[in-house]
Amino acid sequence: MDTVSARIVPVSALVIAAAMLAGCSPKPPADGDSDSGGSPDVQVSTVPEVNNGPGKGFKLGDCGGMSDAEVVAAVGVPGLKRDVDSLLGCRWSTGPGTQDTSISLYWYRGSSAQKEASVARNLGHTVESVTTKSYPGYRVSNVGLCELSAGSGPDFLHWSLQSPVAKNDPCKAVDTLMDSLLGKVGKE
Repeated sequence: MDTVSARIVPVSALVIAAAMLAGCSPKPPADGDSDSGGSPDVQVSTVPEVNNGPGKGFKLGDCGGMSDAEVVAAVGVPGLKRDVDSLLGCRWSTGPGTQDTSISLYWYRGSSAQKEASVARNLGHTVESVTTKSYPGYRVSNVGLCELSAGSGPDFLHWSLQSPVAKNDPCKAVDTLMDSLLGKVGKE
């Protein structure tokens, strides 16, 4: 490599790095804003409220309003405990191990149920189109696994149960949970 090329590469890298870092610097204070702190302003947006009903999106409370007792009863595994509770969903599990049972509920916005069904097909799962309480979706089933989604407008809800030891049929359990969840949609 000649000397000119050897100098251009590091200089180009520095220019790119400087441009990227410039985009990370805090905004200057707006008129009347006396904030001179060193941290950038954080823009927080909330998910807009949507009307209940197929095609309109979902409005959900914490974990979709699903109680721990409802989840345990549907799955038939008494040791289930809620171990994830976030803005995007919840998970109940019996803990780590080879005989672990895990059920999760997630709410997606901006990714279609059809796209997610395609991913499941590519992973080799059996996927079927279903409708639950007028909401279109899909079911994924395999040994010890059942997933069920229901879509509405820009949103879809997704239950996933993995259990080698569940007393109840995994697909019957997620059907029961989705039916209950859709009965609560829009009722916080």
